[in-house]
Amino acid sequence: MIKIGNSADCIIKPMFEGENTPSLPPGFKGKEAQSYISFNEKWNIYIGLGKLYTFTLDKLRQLSGKISELMEKNGLKEAFIDIDFFKKTGLKQDLIVQSLVEGFELSLYNYTKSKNLTLIINAQNFEKALIMGKTVSNVQNFVRRLVDTPPNELYPENFVSEVSKETKDLNLDTKVLTENELLEKGMCGIYNVGKGSIHPQRLLVLTYTPESYKEHFVFIGKGVCFDSGGINLKRNGGRGMKGDMAGAAVAAGMAIISAKLNLDIKVTSITPLVENMPAPHALKPDDVITMYNGKRVEIISSDAEGRLILADALAFAEEMNPDHIIDIATLTGGVISILGELYSAVLGKDKKIIKKLVKSKDTTGEFFWELPLIEEYKEFLKVNNNVADIKNSAGKVSTISAALFLSEFVKTSHWTHIDIAGKEIWSKKRTYINAGATGIPLRSLTYLITGLI
Repeated sequence: MIKIGNSADCIIKPMFEGENTPSLPPGFKGKEAQSYISFNEKWNIYIGLGKLYTFTLDKLRQLSGKISELMEKNGLKEAFIDIDFFKKTGLKQDLIVQSLVEGFELSLYNYTKSKNLTLIINAQNFEKALIMGKTVSNVQNFVRRLVDTPPNELYPENFVSEVSKETKDLNLDTKVLTENELLEKGMCGIYNVGKGSIHPQRLLVLTYTPESYKEHFVFIGKGVCFDSGGINLKRNGGRGMKGDMAGAAVAAGMAIISAKLNLDIKVTSITPLVENMPAPHALKPDDVITMYNGKRVEIISSDAEGRLILADALAFAEEMNPDHIIDIATLTGGVISILGELYSAVLGKDKKIIKKLVKSKDTTGEFFWELPLIEEYKEFLKVNNNVADIKNSAGKVSTISAALFLSEFVKTSHWTHIDIAGKEIWSKKRTYINAGATGIPLRSLTYLITGLI
C-alpha cells in the first residue's frame, strides 16, 4: 500500500548512472536495476536508474517494482522515497507520483495473497495523482484477478456477479441479457457460440453517464470464459484458455474506472460472455447463422468464435451512436507469432486513437503495433456459394483477416480493434507485473480517455 509521510526505517535512494556517491562500492555505478543495501541507523537501499536522458514514466513503475522486490527479499515492511529527487528528470510531478503509486500497487498483486508492504512518499500536495494512481492500479488488479480465476470458478453468470460486487456502490447503469433475451434480439453470434456449454450466455452492459459530457466511448470485450475450441477442439484441449475473457474484464474495468474517477465522459462497456464447448447441440462447421445486423455467416471453424460474439456486440454498440468504439480481444494466435508477449496489435479506422496508443509506450509501459487493414484480404472471407454473406475464418493472415471480419459489423470510422492474445497472461515476471494475468491494456485506455496520452 501507499502512505503519505516523510520518513521510515528504510530509505530508498535512487541514483542515475554517473552520479558521484563516494560511500558506495566501486562496482555500483547507478546502472538500471542495480542495487546495493547498507545499514547505518536506518536501512538504505540504493537503486540504479540508468542514464537520466533515457528516464521515462514507466521507469518509475519499474523502480517501484524493484523496491517491492528488495523489500520482500530483505524482510522490510515499510520504506520511504523522496519524490523531490525526480525533479531533475523534467517529468511532471503529478505524473511522477501517479506512476510510482501504480508500479508499487501493481507489484503487490498476487492471486492467492497480496504482499503486505508499504511505500511512504512525501506527496502531500498531490492528492489527485494519488487517487488516480491508486484507482488505476486497483482496477487493473481487479481485472487481473478475474483473468487469473480458474474457469470452473468463473463462467458467464458469475463473471456478471463478480463485476456486480465491484460496481454496487458506483454510478453505473447495469443491464444483463440472458440467453433467451439474446436469442429474441437476434444476437445469434453470442447465442450460438455459447449453446454447447452448461453455463448459459450473458451480455453485460455497464454505462457510466456524468451530468454533462462531450464524448462517449464504448469499450467491447471478448468474454469467452473458457475456450475449448468447440467442435473444432483445440489440440491441447484448451489449456491456458481461461484468459480468453481478458478483453471482457478490461472493458468492464473501463466502466468501473470511469465511475470511480467521476470522469466527464460517457463510457459504456459491452461484454458478451460465453463458454465455447463441444456438445451434441454445439455450433459446428458448415452451420450458417444470422447475426444481429442481419448478415449471414458460414461457420468454417467453431474455434473462430471470438469474432462472432464481438460482431454482435459491435453492431449493438453502433446503435448507441458513440464517438469512439474500441474492442479488446484475445482474438488470434497469429498475433503471438508476429508480436510475442509484449506488443498488442492495433487495427481499425480511428487513426487518431491508434496513433496515440502506438506512441504511448514510455508513458504507459504497454506496447502497441499497428497492423494494416488490407482490403484485398477480404477476398479470403468470401463464401464459395450463396448460402451466406461471409465466412468466419479465412485460414490465413489470421490477425488481419479477423479484424476485417469485424469491420463488416461496424460502419463508423471511429472504430479501433486491439488484439491482446498472448499479452493477457505472462509466463514470467516482468519488472512490476508478476507472472500471471497482466490487465493489459486497461492502463493505456485509461490514460487515453483522461487525456494523458
